[in-house]
Amino acid sequence: MDLFKEKMETWEGKLVRLKEDCRTGEHIYPKGLLMKIDCVSTKKVRLQTMPCATCGIVDFMIIKEHKSAYAHYFEFVEESELNYTQTHKSKDINAANN
Repeated sequence: MDLFKEKMETWEGKLVRLKEDCRTGEHIYPKGLLMKIDCVSTKKVRLQTMPCATCGIVDFMIIKEHKSAYAHYFEFVEESELNYTQTHKSKDINAANN
């Protein structure tokens, strides 16, 4: 899925996987983390973490770059990957609680 060739406005709501560790002043988001594009402008992309399986809390990270640089930070993935990941996390949590 190569949405980098599309207009950035079409990215909103899409699922991405981080290609490297990303650091903010408060957090380190690890390579491989699935996030959703929450908001897009010509100057920045705001990414949202998936809700915590336990408490539902989400977090946000902003990347300010030119469009051509975003491929360095993340890759677009299919929604089916999110469903697969959530299913397996739920099984792991249930197994740990039993």
